[in-house]
Parts: sequence; C-alpha cells; structure tokens
Amino acid sequence: MGEGENCVSCMEGSSRTGGAPYPSGPRSAGKGENHVPARTGAGGAAPTRDEQSAQADFVWSLRRIHSLCLDGRLLSRARPFRRILAAASALVLTLGTATALVSSPALVSPPVQEPAQAAVTPAAPDAFVWATARYESGDWNSAPLVPTNLLHSIAQYTSLPVASTGTIVDLASAELFKFPFVYLTGHLPVRFNQQESANLKAFVERGGFIFIDDHNHDVDGGFHKTATAEIARIFGSGALKPIPKNHELYRAFFIFEDGPPTTSHELNGWGDNLVHEHLFGVEMNGRLGLLYSNKDYSSEWNYHARSKRQQSIDNTRFGVNIAVYALTR
Repeated sequence: MGEGENCVSCMEGSSRTGGAPYPSGPRSAGKGENHVPARTGAGGAAPTRDEQSAQADFVWSLRRIHSLCLDGRLLSRARPFRRILAAASALVLTLGTATALVSSPALVSPPVQEPAQAAVTPAAPDAFVWATARYESGDWNSAPLVPTNLLHSIAQYTSLPVASTGTIVDLASAELFKFPFVYLTGHLPVRFNQQESANLKAFVERGGFIFIDDHNHDVDGGFHKTATAEIARIFGSGALKPIPKNHELYRAFFIFEDGPPTTSHELNGWGDNLVHEHLFGVEMNGRLGLLYSNKDYSSEWNYHARSKRQQSIDNTRFGVNIAVYALTR
C-alpha cells in the first residue's frame, strides 16, 4: 500500500473529518442528531429490549456505510481497484444489514388475518322461535306484539321449550331454512321478489310451515288480492285450497269443532263485514306447508300477554294449535 493510501479496515475507525473514531459497538443517536424513529411493538405497545437493540444496530450500520462509501478521501485517494473494492464492501454490508433487519423476529410485523366471520347464533337448540318474515314490499312488521304473546301462550299451555322473544328473518335469506315455522302478515299489497319467491317455494317443499295472515280482514283489500295471487304464481293455480273443518289442524292441541275460531273484527263488521268460515292452505306430501287466513288473527293477537287475564276465553289458543301442528306434523 502506497503512502497516503487508506484501506477499508483503517477507514472503519475514522470519522469523516479525521477526528474521533466511531464506537466499535451499536450507538444511539444523541441529542440533536438525526435518528430512526423507534418502532412500537405488537399491538402498539412500547418496543422491547430486543427491538431497541436492533434499531440501534441499524443506526450504527448506516453510519458505518456512510463512512465507507461516502467518504470523499476514500474515493479520491484509492486506486480504481480500491474504489471497486470499497463499493463492493459497502454493498455487501448494506445487503447483510437489510437481511438481518427483515429477518429479525423483533421487527417482523405479525401476519394480517382475515376478519372473523360473525357466527350465526339461533335460539337454544330445542327452543321454539316465533319467526316473523321480513319481505321487501309492504309493511311486514304490522303486528309486532304477536310473537311474544303467542310464545307466552305456548309456554303456558304446552311443554314445548320456547324462546323468550320472537325473531325476524328475511324471506330472501338462507337463514329462513333454520326455522320450522314462519309468520307473515301485513296491510299493504305484497309482491315477492325473485329470491323471496324461490325461498318461499323451497321452504314449503322442504317441510317448513308458513302462516300468512291478512291484517286487513278484507277480501277486496290490497294484501289479500296480491298475496293470494303471489301464492298462485309460486305454487301454481289451484294450489291454495279451503281447509275442511274436520282437519287435524283444529285438533292439534285444543279442539275447535266448528273450524277456525271467529275473530272480534269479523263480528263487529271490521273490514269486509264477513265471517270467513274457512282458512286456506297449500299441502305438500299430505301435510299443510302454507296456511293462509283472511280472518285477521294479527289484529286479534296483537296485544301484551298480561292483558289475557281480562278475557274470559284466551283468544290465542288457536295460535297454539298452529304452532303445535307445524312442529309435530
């Protein structure tokens, strides 16, 4: 090596100005010096001792690379071969430092996980749930007190385990098929969309039971005309037939010798001013899968359960028959 030449190893200990050497170990930035912001640990916690050490090593390595490849004297005094050697050494050191930092367990971020999907949690395994169908058209929630009132009656008269409250299920949703019994009502005209129509048909064909009640008690009303037309469109013309008074529906729990019980709205002239003698149904494999009523049981049962004590005869008893039939036939 000629006079005035510096080797790489000699330059490692000298500063850019030829003054004090850099420390031989990791060095943290002092007051007023540029530094790499400290990283936080997992979950935003303060960095661990290992993380702080790795960060300090990174700062020291950057300064060492600076002294090797950016020092003007090294590049000006070294011969061409020395320049190449200095640059190659700096490149190797840079790659090695970067690899160590990337592979350091203290600095590697935890892998991103997909958000957990919300689990569907129906009622207790064997508990009966009064499910109200929500559909796109009309006013599906016109009788909000019916579910709790009927659940109270089913718990009072039978040994069937029941949920404490009812639930709402979209007619177009796959959740529909988790319930053996579904209740649907409304005042306004109803038009089932394509998915609702397909689900309703499949629900009945697979053994489900749906109770549809005209909340108007009016054969000339919008709900009755459109609902019966939709049933004919989905299940076929003539599928909806009168249910005879001796049908087992009227003996499933309580005995109703005269068929469906008359409602107070029929007696006081509400709606079409008619007493409807029959309910209608769609049978599937010898069993009722769809029950249709224009007697307005929705108005008859839409009250708080505690009000039953004011009645001489509990008018929700026929609702108990409907639920027992749906669950046992």
